[in-house]
Amino acid sequence: MRHFTIFALLAAFSACVDTSNDVSDSEAETAPQQLELAKADAPTFAGIYATSTTTLSEGDVPDLELISGGTYVRRRCYHSDCSLPVAETGHYDTYKSSSGKTYLRFYGFTTRWNAAHDDRTQVPVVVDVYEITSTTETIHLRKSYSSRWLILRKTTAATRCTHTGGSWAQATCSCPGDTGWSDTTYVAFVPGAGGCTTIPGVSESECDDSEGYYTDDDATLVATYCQCDRGEYLASDGCTAL
Repeated sequence: MRHFTIFALLAAFSACVDTSNDVSDSEAETAPQQLELAKADAPTFAGIYATSTTTLSEGDVPDLELISGGTYVRRRCYHSDCSLPVAETGHYDTYKSSSGKTYLRFYGFTTRWNAAHDDRTQVPVVVDVYEITSTTETIHLRKSYSSRWLILRKTTAATRCTHTGGSWAQATCSCPGDTGWSDTTYVAFVPGAGGCTTIPGVSESECDDSEGYYTDDDATLVATYCQCDRGEYLASDGCTAL
């Protein structure tokens, strides 16, 4: 009787476990890249968003800008308690699973080497995937295979500027400590990464030596001049493993 009772309890517990997220998450992570952002009836989440939550966890995206056409800027938490917040940019798409869940998929790139020509190309790859729901003023994000939801509220570039100590005038933010580019660190305004923020300054040789992609005079949307592969971030001495 005791064994039967334990078995019955386990069976009842298993019946109550909702695995629909896992199924939909897997579907969203493996589906081909979508072109639905160009469709007239595609969901649109364009805007600047920020959370007011101060207790952040691995995988949280506390700041985000989704640009019409499929480009994102975000601040993404890595490691426990968001000990490594990283400003990132790339392309995104949205995906609707067969169960009706909507997902936001963030892309980066991995490097493909051509030994015959001794050159390399950037191949787009999904970095991570989040289920997304929205109201008129908020979006809610849940990283795939997790149960944590983070609420972000719509905001503006001007608000992100002043919130981080900057001065907003004529659609431009003047950040405290902004002295222009440096090959050590410098300050720049990146609304999708929170506002006025410290940027890792990397020289061309440091970028090249760490197998990054130096952008010459063309800054990325997170105000850096070196692009790193998926699984890496830009530190003060070049591309470094996360």
